[in-house]
Amino acid sequence: SVDETMIAYLLRSIDLPEETQLWIKHLNSNKTTWLNTITHANDVEWGPRQTNGNHSLFFTTTNAWGRPDSVFACELSNNNAFTSPQNYQRIYHTSDEAVMAGIQRTKGCHYLAISATTKTSN
Repeated sequence: SVDETMIAYLLRSIDLPEETQLWIKHLNSNKTTWLNTITHANDVEWGPRQTNGNHSLFFTTTNAWGRPDSVFACELSNNNAFTSPQNYQRIYHTSDEAVMAGIQRTKGCHYLAISATTKTSN
C-alpha cells in the first residue's frame, strides 16, 4: 500500500496454472486474506489513500484467452479488523479480443492510470 501497511500479491497454482489468486496481507496485524471470487487476476496496484483513510486497490483479470480485459477497484479498511473486501466493482472492460487492459500507479501515488493497448495501436 502507499503507506506500506499492506501488501498485495498474486499466487498461481501449479495444479491450476490458468487460475491466479489475489492475496492481501495487513502487516500491522499479520492477517492475510484472499479475494476468493477472483481466480484470473493478472496485475495488482495500490491506488491513492481515500479521504476516510482507507486504501484503494486495483487489479486486472483475464479473459478465456489469457488477455487482461477488465479492471476492478475495491476499498480496504486500514484498521486491525482486516477482512477480505467483498465490494469490488469492475470499472473498465473491453470485449475486443485484441485489446489488453493495464494499470499503473503514478510516481506521486495520487493517481492510477488505466491503459487499453493493442499490438497495432494505443
